[in-house]
Amino acid sequence: MSIVPGIYDASLATGNVWIDTEDCNEMARKLAREEGLLVGISAAGNVVALALYNTHAEVDALAGAIRRLQSGRSDDRFARDWPSGI
Repeated sequence: MSIVPGIYDASLATGNVWIDTEDCNEMARKLAREEGLLVGISAAGNVVALALYNTHAEVDALAGAIRRLQSGRSDDRFARDWPSGI
């Protein structure tokens, strides 16, 4: 069973994506090993869900945005890089 934060509003959700905890753990290790991104299990879970339901271009855009945020270079490039727009 998951811990639901107090700020979560179920009426805003359009659906649920169920992923295994071990997939999140493995993705966190993979992001660190292959991309040099040190992320937590929740962030890694978002990448797992994104990889399941979106294109490689969108996953690459997300990885690029995370890199820019970690390097202090965040700007509007994420919106420009995201294939479907934001």
